[in-house]
Amino acid sequence: NRNITLGAITGNVSLPYIFDKTTSDQSITNSNTETSLYSFVVPANTLTNHGILQLELTGTYINNTAGTSTLTLVIKYDDTTMYADVTNALGQSASLRAWKLYATLAPSNNSSSAQSLDVEFWISDVGGATTGFGNADDDESQVLTVVGGTAAENATTALTFDVRFQHQTADTNITITRKTAVMRYLP
Repeated sequence: NRNITLGAITGNVSLPYIFDKTTSDQSITNSNTETSLYSFVVPANTLTNHGILQLELTGTYINNTAGTSTLTLVIKYDDTTMYADVTNALGQSASLRAWKLYATLAPSNNSSSAQSLDVEFWISDVGGATTGFGNADDDESQVLTVVGGTAAENATTALTFDVRFQHQTADTNITITRKTAVMRYLP
């Protein structure tokens, strides 16, 4: 909380801030092992009372093999797998797809021992862009609708929030790359 003055109004306010950010690429290639693409150690007592974490990841995906492939998304909070599911078959293309993940992790009912997760995950269809990658005018974009999960971890200790992916097959022509990551905290 910070004491600020906005015009004639003075008082204590809780300002959101960025816990972590990166523009360093991280890729998973030639592996069908579940692998972390982003992890963050959530400081103790962050997810107590009204504290909320918001994570935004962006990147690219390519499947330039001879056939389709799937991608498994797994999200963990410490020892608990809060969400895991497989995408639809992603077709072959030499073109990059754009992807974005937006996740919110919050205490359930303001409890320090129960958490809820809401996730939106998109992967664009291939080709079509005049410049860049992805295809904005295609109705076949891969969309995992809003999904979620729960955990019962002790948030009064530091715990790891981890976003992981697994390719269906290990192939040098299948790659998911994280381009950016931003972890926001809303006290």
